[in-house]
Amino acid sequence: MTSFVSSLLTEEYRERNYVYPTHAIDKRHVDELSWEEFVLRYLCGNRPVIIEGLVRTWAAREWTVDYMHDHFGKVCAPVVNCSQADFPCKEQTVASFIASWRSRSPSSSSSS
Repeated sequence: MTSFVSSLLTEEYRERNYVYPTHAIDKRHVDELSWEEFVLRYLCGNRPVIIEGLVRTWAAREWTVDYMHDHFGKVCAPVVNCSQADFPCKEQTVASFIASWRSRSPSSSSSS
């Protein structure tokens, strides 16, 4: 881990650079918040809000690695190797990335 990234994780850095809200953060349920009110009050007002119940109906909750492979395997996407200092980026298919990821995961190496 680089020293810059390490410094981001220190409590002192977080305390020095976090902007604390001057008001309480609203908590709203998705069924009681219209799109128009969200845009006017929170988005345009640049105010944070916690929206409860938002993800309960998202189809993505059911996505697995196999689902991603089967539905998006042929799609090319940029992949960055963050363990290297210069963060090299290359294009790779989702299927190729998943295969590479699975070959490096501890569970795949223990089953061999």
